[in-house]
Amino acid sequence: FMSMISEGKIMIYPKFKTPYYYQPTAKDVLTCNDIPRFRESQAAVNRFVIIPFDHFIPPAQRIEDYHEHLLKTEGSGILNWALAGAKLMQETHVFTTSERSEELAHENKLIGNPVYAFMEETYEFSLSYTDPISPDFMFGNKETREKDATGYREFCSRNNIGLSSLPKFRTELARFCRESKFMEQIREKDDATGNKGKRAYVGLRQKGVPVYDMVGQTFDDFKN
Repeated sequence: FMSMISEGKIMIYPKFKTPYYYQPTAKDVLTCNDIPRFRESQAAVNRFVIIPFDHFIPPAQRIEDYHEHLLKTEGSGILNWALAGAKLMQETHVFTTSERSEELAHENKLIGNPVYAFMEETYEFSLSYTDPISPDFMFGNKETREKDATGYREFCSRNNIGLSSLPKFRTELARFCRESKFMEQIREKDDATGNKGKRAYVGLRQKGVPVYDMVGQTFDDFKN
């Protein structure tokens, strides 16, 4: 499926014949009760256009072969609607989506990637926030007898989500930064060597934390 939606070639295995490669050109349409989840696979999630069907028709009000009834009574209107959509598609090269569709797509992305969900739940973003926050601080401390878990560790524990490793968290955090454009990645300069040091992010702060509580904190503060 990933090969098909990325316009790659797939292997076809016809019965009793020689297999061959084929590059699909058609669009895939999936009808389902639950939206497919692609955990931490943003390429697939970003290619989905979700069309919700929220209206429920009671069994007593349902009409069999309703599509045939529609074609007889509304066929010309449906055709004109489809042609107008095809013309718009040729002009813009993208599918037109509704606000509801975009909301569902965003929710699906958050369900598939807990790091994205954690960032949107925990932090607020603005270019005016210039105090750096390190990935280690966001990842948090593990739970001990003396202290509760913090940061992403606490988020995963509270939501019963499997905790990924710190390197994996850093990778997803960098992807969130690139895709969302909410924050910016920087590197602190080592005063002794002048070389670039640890990575950090600016443009964000924890929700509910006054700005003055974070001012002046260093990388060592975040680490500790």
